[in-house]
Amino acid sequence: MNDTISYLYSLESRGIKLGLQRTKKLLESCNKPQKKLRCIQIAGTNGKGSVSAMIASSLSLLGYNVGLYTSPHLISLRERIRINGKPISYKEINLLIEKHKKSIEKNQASFFETMTMLAFNHFINKKVDIAILETGLGGKHDSVTMCNPDLVAFTPISMDHKEILGNTIEKIAEEKFGIIKDKTPIFSSEQNDKVLKLLRIKAKNKVCPLFICEYDKKIQPKFLKGEHQQKNAKLAYDIISYLFKIKGAKLIQAIEKTNWYGRYQVLKKKPLIIFDVGHNEDGINSFIDEYKKENIIGNKYLIIVLQKRKKLKKTKESLNAIFDKIICSQTNNKNSMKAEELIKFFDKKSIIVKDVKKAIIKINKKLKKNDSLAIIGSHYLGESIRSVYKNNFEKLKNKY
Repeated sequence: MNDTISYLYSLESRGIKLGLQRTKKLLESCNKPQKKLRCIQIAGTNGKGSVSAMIASSLSLLGYNVGLYTSPHLISLRERIRINGKPISYKEINLLIEKHKKSIEKNQASFFETMTMLAFNHFINKKVDIAILETGLGGKHDSVTMCNPDLVAFTPISMDHKEILGNTIEKIAEEKFGIIKDKTPIFSSEQNDKVLKLLRIKAKNKVCPLFICEYDKKIQPKFLKGEHQQKNAKLAYDIISYLFKIKGAKLIQAIEKTNWYGRYQVLKKKPLIIFDVGHNEDGINSFIDEYKKENIIGNKYLIIVLQKRKKLKKTKESLNAIFDKIICSQTNNKNSMKAEELIKFFDKKSIIVKDVKKAIIKINKKLKKNDSLAIIGSHYLGESIRSVYKNNFEKLKNKY
């Protein structure tokens, strides 16, 4: 890890800082790159990374120069900032940090605020036609919201990050809808009735055209399984159709080619080994819905990690019923839930193996041809997955 990357990671000690004032001052010191950037901003609870990737990958295949900003990453923070699938280089990060470090320190910018500044500058420097920006946490106070989007979009909104965003679906939606700008088109997946009612009010008050994207199964992503990904694909299709006037088979084929690692990713077929970053109840339920379709006649093993404060009230019964053995583990991330806390969600078939890499290796040795292993719960599993399964992220260097 070079000195600049170490410096960036050191900014994580400043924690999550909600509010736009630091980002505003930081971007002002960079000549306001966000003002020159054509972009689409995506918010929501689950699926916003997948939708962002689908839009960026498709437009790139169709000949556009496309920036993509997402979080978190699986292997390297370079993945967060990409153009046509290619991550930002260490050289470019070094140059940008060297140029703007005084302002980063002066404003005590957080890790995410600094990464957002790097993304905006990188996209402007490389003259992208458009940037697809995934909102980090919430919306109203998220640094990405400093952008001036051509369009904003919402994936399904549900209960998550209650300790930060609020303890009701309405409060969480209110935070997410903070990205809406006056007279800016809004696209949304189908939403909870309470969320949709609030969205309609927001759109009316801001004089924004509102489009609700209804699921119709016409797009079947090749690498992204599940009904939720088909819904994500429809949202991506409608957004591209609206902004770029591209429709039909050509666009569908482009979207269907999108590959986005860690989303029901099949690492091996015999035995079946699956990696899924679903990290809240809705995300894990989507994994469960797809996993139930598998014809597994052998033993079913689950390795699960979660971040602190996550809950499994609605999903623990399904996981207990489906899997023959559940291994509770944790990552090195400071916000990882302790395995001793995680195991409280599960019945007597569960055990603790704190080192997640050792847990994966241990179960791999037990697996027979007709068995399966699911490894779920966090993006921070990425490094252990790569270490054990070697080449399953090889395209991260160059492609989606």
